[in-house]
Amino acid sequence: NFQGGGKCPPPPGGPFAPVAMGCGSSHGKSGTGRTAASRRGGQQELRVFVKVARRRLASQESLIPCEQSGVLHGNWSGPVRGFCSQAAMQDYYAFHVQRIKDVDSDILKNWHKLDPDFTLQYFSIAGAAMPPFRKLQPRVHHAMKKSDANYQNEFAHLSWEERSKVHHFEALWPVGTPEELKECCLQPQDATTMRLTYAMGATRLDILYKFSKVLARHAGAFRPVEWSVKRPWRLWRKTIEQFPEEFADHDFRHCCDVFRTSIVLENLGQIEQVLDILESLGRDAYDRDAVLQRLGLKETGAVFLVERIKNRFVEPCLGGYMDVIANVRINGYVTEVQLHLQRLLEIKGDTGRSMYKWFRSFSRKSNQYAGDKSEDGRMHGAGTYYPLCGGRYDGEFQGGKRHGEGTFYYPNGDRYEGHFEDGRKHGKGTYSYAS
Repeated sequence: NFQGGGKCPPPPGGPFAPVAMGCGSSHGKSGTGRTAASRRGGQQELRVFVKVARRRLASQESLIPCEQSGVLHGNWSGPVRGFCSQAAMQDYYAFHVQRIKDVDSDILKNWHKLDPDFTLQYFSIAGAAMPPFRKLQPRVHHAMKKSDANYQNEFAHLSWEERSKVHHFEALWPVGTPEELKECCLQPQDATTMRLTYAMGATRLDILYKFSKVLARHAGAFRPVEWSVKRPWRLWRKTIEQFPEEFADHDFRHCCDVFRTSIVLENLGQIEQVLDILESLGRDAYDRDAVLQRLGLKETGAVFLVERIKNRFVEPCLGGYMDVIANVRINGYVTEVQLHLQRLLEIKGDTGRSMYKWFRSFSRKSNQYAGDKSEDGRMHGAGTYYPLCGGRYDGEFQGGKRHGEGTFYYPNGDRYEGHFEDGRKHGKGTYSYAS
């Protein structure tokens, strides 16, 4: 809470236990001898992942990727949820705490060097203070405008003829509202829970990778296709914030980008070629089988259906980055294919994803609230509150603070139901770990 000095109420134990300092993040590498769900992987890593995933599925074991190392495990609930071990969890927190300490806990000056997901929620365990929203937001907005200008300047260097190759395609395809197309990408019932969506998606990953390689080869792409698997905390946070009712029922079917591939293309003409193929595999396409036959994908026996395309060359992301995202349903399960323009991807660099998260968190003017208010405009009565640090609170308020009975949903998927007083947990309550 960047207004009034409040914080997201910390979960008990777990990440707030003492951690050993000085440990780094492996970012997809694992020293345990087990395979990792790489943040960016190639064909060799894919073979290992698929082999291990199949073996675990045959033993009826879960395929949750570790938030720290990517190692597949079964800790989907409890104090170590999302991590393959207590040690991995400690390493994760130690690494991010140390990063905050390395900048002398000065978040206002060094926010761009820190991970937003961790910093916004757990800054206090590093002994840091979150700067007031009114001071940090202008700095983030300045960086966002600068980023947007960099992408626009690079894009403007392309000829009008080349830019038109993607501008003629709709910002959102097929025709429909964003909400309607979002529902088109709903996962099947067999992928309702987090464990089920990881299990079902893993069986489609090798087919998705082959599909993406065919698209890249058809367009003449030079760089190899990469794949990745989204980590569990992102699934928890997205579902809590965007689909709270589904989250309460352990329903993660709106997560349609858990398994994804990235294709890097040298020019917009290549992106146009891939767009033409994707459009010909849409739900209303005349003969998808003929297209698959021509691409050499008919022999896979898989059913490919492009449900949605976001053309972010027409409507760029926050910060100005431009690419194309396609949601492809493979044998019923929805995956994601990303099309990048190499010259823009080079500007994005390794920090682009982290910066986008900062931009997204500070794109709104303040914490969001919907509900009853007092005469002076403060939260008072019953309502729903979305703090900038993530999560959601449903319940009673008094004098602008959580007060009375309520439920707080943490960004990591945990939940506290009970009594609050003066903005803090107080009295009786029940803490439930994510499942």
